[in-house]
Amino acid sequence: MTTFQTSRGNGTPGSVQAGAPERRLDPRAHGIRRVPCRHPPAFDLCAFGDAVERRDLAYQLARYAPNADIRIVDPDHPPSAPRVVRGTSAIRTWLFESDVGGLDVEVTHLVDGGDRFAFTQRRRHVDGTVVVEVSTAELQAGMITTQHTILTCAPTWC
Repeated sequence: MTTFQTSRGNGTPGSVQAGAPERRLDPRAHGIRRVPCRHPPAFDLCAFGDAVERRDLAYQLARYAPNADIRIVDPDHPPSAPRVVRGTSAIRTWLFESDVGGLDVEVTHLVDGGDRFAFTQRRRHVDGTVVVEVSTAELQAGMITTQHTILTCAPTWC
């Protein structure tokens, strides 16, 4: 068995066996910000995260199935009665509502689970309010079919 010395992208030496498939990491990986992206081209988790950060609502909306639903837990909607946003039109409205006042958006902790994924968003609004959004989603045929999102707000968070 032949092994080759490699770098893991963070300067740490590692090794790989000859003939083993190369595992490509997101080039922006540092710390726990990004993880390897393994989705087929039908759903690119890294591109989706970038679209959220760029506030590209059209790209985001195109990744939801026509009958997808999003269940949202926030200060006004407890886990026992989440807000449910269902279908393309309602999801479009929710995305536009969520974007209002967003000055800076950062997506972190992308987790790729094949037919499901998770990520955290941090939005700093003009008034100083920070909204943290933690989402998990399920995929079918490369489209988001169900998403669960928990929103928290705290005006003093940085």
